[in-house]
Amino acid sequence: MERDIAIMKIVLNKARESLLSAESPFAAAITLNDEIVTLEGNNTKKTGNPLLHAEIMSIQNFCEHFGNDKFADATIYCSCEPCIMCFSAIQTVGIKNIVFGANISDAIKFNSGDINVTIKKLNVDLGLGVNIKEHVLRNDFVHLFEEFTDKYGDL
Repeated sequence: MERDIAIMKIVLNKARESLLSAESPFAAAITLNDEIVTLEGNNTKKTGNPLLHAEIMSIQNFCEHFGNDKFADATIYCSCEPCIMCFSAIQTVGIKNIVFGANISDAIKFNSGDINVTIKKLNVDLGLGVNIKEHVLRNDFVHLFEEFTDKYGDL
């Protein structure tokens, strides 16, 4: 758990960087052998492309540097519970370990536009066998959501 907290603190700092540049305060990191190999923030507001979530950006970066055959050994760390799109992408590439901070319902409270479907429910209902750790530094990420919406409006 200490390792997860240490990595999530790095993700939190990346999400904070996003907020400071007027980008939604989401971030994701992918690790291999406990080493961060990608760390990305959202790129939705800057580009106007609502598909460029931090998880998608991290997966894309990972593919560019490592190909797509090492995902089974990877863990993705996310500031927020992955949305349906991101969870589908995570499943498509074969990542079996997810650690996240805030819940999808936390993001929805700040008008993220997400659908309130939890990945834990999808994991169970679809029998996916993904290892999920939730609520790591949750309050810190929710605070970033509050700070962002106070300054810029909806997530």
